[in-house]
Amino acid sequence: QPEKSSNNSDETLESSRIQCFLNETSNALTRLQTDGIPTPAIAIIADRVRRARRIFNALHEDTRFSETDHLLLIGPSRPCDRAPLVQQLDPIRTSAEPRHLSRPLLIIATQCLEVGVDIDLDGIITDAAPLDSLRQRFGRLNRAGRSIKPQAVIIGEPGKPKPDAVYGAALGAAWEYLQTHADKTSKKELLFDFGLTAMSQKLAEQPAPSDAYSEKPDAPILLPAHLDLLSQTAPIPNADPEISLYLHGPSRAADSISVIWRADLEPEGKLSNEELRRLLILMPPRTGEAVELPIGAVRNWLSHTESKHELADIPAEDTDEERIRELKKSNQVFRWRGDDEASQWLHPSQLRPGDTIIVPASRGGLDKFGWHPESEAPVKDMADEAAKPYHGRVFSLRIAPGLLGENLTADNLATQLASAASSRWKDIRNLLLNLNLPDTVRAHIERLRDEAVKVYDDVYGKTASGEPRGIVLHLPSGLKEHATQQEAAYLAATEDDLAGCLEQTDGDRELIFHLQAVAEQTAQFTRHLRLPAELADDLILAAQLHDLGKLDPRFQAWLNYGDHLGPDPGHLIAKSGRWLPTRAYENSSLPRYWRHEALSVRLAPLTPEFNKAHDHELVLWLIGTHHGRGRPLYPHMDPLDDTTRKNLPSVHGTPTELLPSPGPQSLSFDYQGWDWPTLFLRLQRRYGHWELARFEAILRLADHRASEAASTHRQSTGAAA
Repeated sequence: QPEKSSNNSDETLESSRIQCFLNETSNALTRLQTDGIPTPAIAIIADRVRRARRIFNALHEDTRFSETDHLLLIGPSRPCDRAPLVQQLDPIRTSAEPRHLSRPLLIIATQCLEVGVDIDLDGIITDAAPLDSLRQRFGRLNRAGRSIKPQAVIIGEPGKPKPDAVYGAALGAAWEYLQTHADKTSKKELLFDFGLTAMSQKLAEQPAPSDAYSEKPDAPILLPAHLDLLSQTAPIPNADPEISLYLHGPSRAADSISVIWRADLEPEGKLSNEELRRLLILMPPRTGEAVELPIGAVRNWLSHTESKHELADIPAEDTDEERIRELKKSNQVFRWRGDDEASQWLHPSQLRPGDTIIVPASRGGLDKFGWHPESEAPVKDMADEAAKPYHGRVFSLRIAPGLLGENLTADNLATQLASAASSRWKDIRNLLLNLNLPDTVRAHIERLRDEAVKVYDDVYGKTASGEPRGIVLHLPSGLKEHATQQEAAYLAATEDDLAGCLEQTDGDRELIFHLQAVAEQTAQFTRHLRLPAELADDLILAAQLHDLGKLDPRFQAWLNYGDHLGPDPGHLIAKSGRWLPTRAYENSSLPRYWRHEALSVRLAPLTPEFNKAHDHELVLWLIGTHHGRGRPLYPHMDPLDDTTRKNLPSVHGTPTELLPSPGPQSLSFDYQGWDWPTLFLRLQRRYGHWELARFEAILRLADHRASEAASTHRQSTGAAA
């Protein structure tokens, strides 16, 4: 127990606790070395992130630990930062082989060390916790069963602890049980044996009260009505069930958001919504550069509000006292929801659970160990590192202030970029190679020397004199080098719909070939999944017809933006190889938010192929939802649905004349007496919520994989777009 003080304030008690950690760590280190372990590995486990950091800093300042190595592990950290830290645990992985440490290793950690880490420790100094949490932690102590005498100490508050924000009443009950049933040694120490056999025997003879274990509150019952609401993703219903209730119980504040730091977010002035959306499409946010944090902690940090409850690695009790009352305009952040108007700058009070936000790296709040809201030092931009596993699929290189160190000022870079002979890749490459760029950036440019790189010089905006503030070099089909096994594992997945079907485009793709490629990929998936033959046939048929709506002349005009001759009716394309700015969409005459899937639903029943379906409703549904929209509503209306459309191109036998008829976006849509939302309910009752969602995923991912395969083929053959 930390020593009591006459001024027993929270800060004084916390300082006493930190000192107690240091003293017990020093004692354990001395005992282990005396017992013949010259370089022991000791874990110091704190139940608060801030406490772990204070212990970590105090160890560096204490001369008793000058000959030891220190490692800080906390839960809220970026995977890209965490990977090299976790590698430092390799020498103490559980093994029968002798281990070799050059110096004693002190691991300062939070609850993240309790699970998922197979290490063999010589000592543990830990905060008090419920009995089940303590047993979990001590499971890392002498895990390999070596012939050693390990050291372990539990540190708790003097007297009866107050209810804890993380563990509730369980902390006090466990602490009282340990003190009551511990054995007293000659040194007046309290000793409690956590060995598997001894602990089981102790609990059998002197059972611990149920409240000495971590609270496991009952989650609400997930009713069929809840699944109906959760499956409606476009739009999300107002009565949307709260997912965190089912994951963490009703008394936990588990609602979280993902935070990503980018050093190029504000080159000189804040980018507009459209500029930043374009930039993030070219260099999309990745999970490897994101930290998942409680929404309250992020709001407090952004508004410089002191939190009354410290962050832990497990959810704490909810409280209304941390709500933000006044937020300054300068604290705006960018919320990323893909290529959508919902991706925009907003105030912290507008954040919602599940959001992904992008903040300037200059704002601080993170270091190489993880979340550090007190830090004001610029955060390292990890976007390039997080994108490495995807370089075989798509590659982007940002040349902008904030990413070039002190080598180039913002004004100098803008002037140099404006002096390029043209915006063609060859001229830009020659210019860049003559600049004083960081070695890593220069190496990437050298790798791109012979590639068909696209140069975007307007995503960072312009200076007052019209000079580009930065550029993005984009290789849609990725680098030529073969992917490693690790990269291949990443490439088998898709983080979002945008990443899966847009960013790989390196040239115009003919519609008929794209439909066939998606059908072939779907057939491969259904074989591996061993789906029944009739069901597999319906999924393949949906793939063959899923993009028929793209034959709309307005859609083709949009994809052909930049071609002064306009779209070619005999050359229908599924995807464009060019960047399509907002004005291209406006000039195409497409209605706002128009979705080609809705027109595909209208056209599919008019093709001869559709008659082969075993479940016509399922085929229609998969066609209409292959981009995640229409579940169960679409965001647009189309005035041409009320007119007769003539001279339409034909694909898979679609008619060249389309009579007036409402699409699935209309409440007047009628397929054999069913409107679109009713069709949704019928299919859910027929296949179940999960199975229908799986069918949708098969087609959606087949679309992504076929698009990527087309890019790879075009790259390897050198085919021109």
